Amino acid sequence: MECACYFGERHSLMLTCASWLIQSGADLKTVQTIMRHSDIRLTLDRYGHLFPGSEATAIERIRSIFTQSKNPRISQVISRKKQGFWSG
Repeated sequence: MECACYFGERHSLMLTCASWLIQSGADLKTVQTIMRHSDIRLTLDRYGHLFPGSEATAIERIRSIFTQSKNPRISQVISRKKQGFWSG
């Protein structure tokens, strides 16, 4: 029983540590290193859902790249999007 209790406490502390790291803005690679995971996929599988708004942030970054582009083709695509040719 003592061993199972110890594992539970250690596991809870690790989860808490990882979630605090992510909430404080640590990136995935940093969390992987601190948690001593040999593979970043393990870190992503366990804690990926804790990264707030990561999809929205990525989409917004791509959108800002396109809206600041001087490329006429990209400007044409953005113009069509604004006119309602595509939904989303």
